[in-house]
Amino acid sequence: MNRHWSHDEVGSAQQRAPSVVSTASSAGSGGADGGPPRGSLRSTRSAAAGRPLTGSSVGGEQSLRSGGSGGANRVTSVPSSVVVGGAFPSAALSTIHREPEVELSEEEVNLMLGRLMDEMDLKDAQRLQMHQMSTANKLRLLKQHKQFEAFPTDNRGNAPEYFYQSLIGTDIRTLPKQTLVHLRVCVSTQPVQWVKQFVEIQGLEALSDSLGILNHAGVRKGDDITKEMEIIKCIKSVVNIQWGAQDVLRYPTCVHNLCFSIDAPSLLTRRLISEILTYICYLNVPTGHKEVLKGLDKLQKFRDMQKRFEPWMRALESAVDGRGRMGSKVGVSEELRQLGGTADRDLTDYVLSSMIFMNAVVGVPDDIEMRNHFRNQLHAAGLTRILKKLRSGFDSPLIALQINKYDKDAEQDLTDAMELYNQQIMQDMTDPEEVFQAILTQIDDDERSQEHFL
Repeated sequence: MNRHWSHDEVGSAQQRAPSVVSTASSAGSGGADGGPPRGSLRSTRSAAAGRPLTGSSVGGEQSLRSGGSGGANRVTSVPSSVVVGGAFPSAALSTIHREPEVELSEEEVNLMLGRLMDEMDLKDAQRLQMHQMSTANKLRLLKQHKQFEAFPTDNRGNAPEYFYQSLIGTDIRTLPKQTLVHLRVCVSTQPVQWVKQFVEIQGLEALSDSLGILNHAGVRKGDDITKEMEIIKCIKSVVNIQWGAQDVLRYPTCVHNLCFSIDAPSLLTRRLISEILTYICYLNVPTGHKEVLKGLDKLQKFRDMQKRFEPWMRALESAVDGRGRMGSKVGVSEELRQLGGTADRDLTDYVLSSMIFMNAVVGVPDDIEMRNHFRNQLHAAGLTRILKKLRSGFDSPLIALQINKYDKDAEQDLTDAMELYNQQIMQDMTDPEEVFQAILTQIDDDERSQEHFL
């Protein structure tokens, strides 16, 4: 499929071709209040630092602004490939694919890139931008294209209908995980019109229903954990488009099923869910926020727990406790052991995304009493212990920023609530006798104060 890149897209590819920057190492300083602005889905790092998702790396993926027949720009995550259309000479492709260690000369790389640009039918200005990329980045782009071509592409293998029929016609527990990986790549890299067509044939509902089957199961293990993550990545790419996010709200079950992955076995899945639910909280306020709360309540009931937010807080505290004693490997959870060298960074990112989500849950409502009520419920579910552990065990400026925001907002709400309460008392008590009785009630247990007052 030939695809025409805009001037902006070529510039985006040029900027994003270098290796993906890790979430933890590339995080910048936060915004004034540490909260994400409404109207854009962000990565954990970007939301904390006050930067948009566009042009950043998201959870080990590169972001790309892609256009298409839909006519709208969108921010997407590019997991392992960039769809640029056209084809390379077979000999050159086999060299890249089968022998990645072989170094190609700059002349060979430019020749292959030139053929690619011919297939893309780029304008002169766009060709110049691509020629100005470093040789390493050009080669990386060629390799990414080859990775996408590695997927099976028969007459229907890339069509939205093919994936929809695969989801509804096969038990998700027996569906090959590679099919979901292929779908994730298509949703992330195909033109907007492709994604729109997938949503219009109820592809989002099919993804949600499949996710619900997986995360409502008693135990998730093996390929089911991988499938759960791939489905969530697909949904995130849809939500990342403005009209896609609205479609999620038109199908509330999708939001509720997403909430059931807040305590998923995979730390990376829980981080993704926290990011998506944070964004949904700010969608069509208060609609998105209400649906997120409904989903968390359904999860509490399904897990047979007594307190609101308890499944979420238990999962968060378990991850924090699994870090190990004094920064060592003693007592490290099996989940973090499996993450290997990225465990500390991944845990930090997960905790950060959870704090951002927490500030969204308590910060969206306009009513002070409701915000204080949510905080009380979070603390009843274990947040007091968790915050103590975070303050002492994590040396992350971004996590500290979110904790500080939570504390400051709570303090301000408490002050405002007291002022509002006092104002209501004085407004309601214009009668001197009522004022006298109100004061007397306040000092009823203090005989010394009563003597001075009387």
